[in-house]
Amino acid sequence: MQLSESVYNKLAMQAAKALVEKDVPLNETLDKLAAEHDMNVEQLKRLCEATNNVTFNEAFAARGKQGSDDRLVEFKVASAAEILSARVGTEKTAAVRTVHAPDFDPAWESRPLVTRAPLEKVAHVGDPFAEVPTKPASPLAMRAAYEHLRVEKIAEARRLADAANGVAACFRGMYERDAFSLFEKEAMTLHGALANEVLDHVRHTLDLPEVTRDFSKTAGLVVLNDKTQAHTLLKIAVQARGRLMVIHEALKQAGAL
Repeated sequence: MQLSESVYNKLAMQAAKALVEKDVPLNETLDKLAAEHDMNVEQLKRLCEATNNVTFNEAFAARGKQGSDDRLVEFKVASAAEILSARVGTEKTAAVRTVHAPDFDPAWESRPLVTRAPLEKVAHVGDPFAEVPTKPASPLAMRAAYEHLRVEKIAEARRLADAANGVAACFRGMYERDAFSLFEKEAMTLHGALANEVLDHVRHTLDLPEVTRDFSKTAGLVVLNDKTQAHTLLKIAVQARGRLMVIHEALKQAGAL
């Protein structure tokens, strides 16, 4: 999420006032504000810089109001590195879960990936995303069931494509792309092979090279924050993909495929 200069200044002022008026450490306030605004590392660094500048001015002005001739200002400056370090320490001991990659087939896992068309194209042509024709010879009730599944299948395919495109959009910027590697490992840890199709689509959209994924290397990975926009969209895409597989199998067993 992009943040304007005015937002940084507003948040910096909050942290500065909390320190000057209530003696709340800058790092403590900024950690909460960064989490509320889902900031990445670069944004947190920028907020810390703005906060240190604003805090100096606020503390200097406060000493003047107190009638002090000594305007020397001393305070513990905000540090993104310290905030992240403390966050990791807390997460590892209490707040977050250590997750293990779901079960997978080692032979299938090590397969070389093949070039795929973007999801928005696949969603309208080719199995299992294509529209399913209604059986003309089926009874009325059966035809209604087929039609319901057909419509639901199209809706889930579009939901999958939209969410996958949203994930790709989170990593289109120059600096965001550097974070995609970690995100991909977290996705594999959280969702296993179910995330593959979405990750393939993201790589295709970002013009990144294809990879052979090794799920075993992500086992036990600590996911610090799975509430980011990218993780939320990925979860939606994975759920839609799972639903599509169920619908496809139901139609197949019913003889509609």
